[in-house]
Amino acid sequence: MRTHAVATVLARCIALDLQLAPHPDLPSLLLRACRSAQGLCMARYAAAAVIDERDDAPIAFAACGLPPTLDASAFARGRGLLGEVLRDGVAQRIDVRAGDAAQLGLPPTHPDVRCLLAVPLASEDRCWGWLYLADKRTASGFSEADEVVALTIAAQ
Repeated sequence: MRTHAVATVLARCIALDLQLAPHPDLPSLLLRACRSAQGLCMARYAAAAVIDERDDAPIAFAACGLPPTLDASAFARGRGLLGEVLRDGVAQRIDVRAGDAAQLGLPPTHPDVRCLLAVPLASEDRCWGWLYLADKRTASGFSEADEVVALTIAAQ
């Protein structure tokens, strides 16, 4: 990554940190994180969910770029790649083959994606949910730098 690009990403992450502080409610906090990650990583789609650990049901959900019909209830509970991120607390970056939506934990009606980056929303003692970015707007998939940016946003 070029020095100017790194400085731009760093400045945007600092600005995001300042913007997140005044959001008292979880849905608006998740939406701000989605928008920031989507813009910084040049993703077509972004979504984040905080999951109830008792029944894997979403407590809060936000999305950017997805059809409004895809709400939290459309996502597979604890299954697929998003379920792995939730269980293991480890980021996942993959290129997607056609028809892989179910294996990813995405709803069947989710728009097709070429690549996906999913990171945990986690504290030191628990994974609270996930943030994913799908369909990078450039020819290449998500990079290690994108993963670092998404993990930084998710940690906030």
